[in-house]
Amino acid sequence: GIHDIGQMAFYEMPNLRKVVLADSVVEIRNYAFKNCTSLTDINLENVMFIREGAFFGCSGLKDLTFLSGVVIEDWAFSYTDIIP
Repeated sequence: GIHDIGQMAFYEMPNLRKVVLADSVVEIRNYAFKNCTSLTDINLENVMFIREGAFFGCSGLKDLTFLSGVVIEDWAFSYTDIIP
């Protein structure tokens, strides 16, 4: 299965609203969803690593649930309402 969402994979896709990740995804790489301003729904239930700037500028994100022990790097949620 897919292990990660690659660096800048969905960079600046302003119309992206919802993402359903496979259960095998454990890592969101650097700036993968940067400036996806309409993104409001993503499941991070199995994600163990959220890399630098992964959701930077995703201003539509309001509420997320994280695994206990998840590694969240700098600026992962900058310019969002998420406080990990």
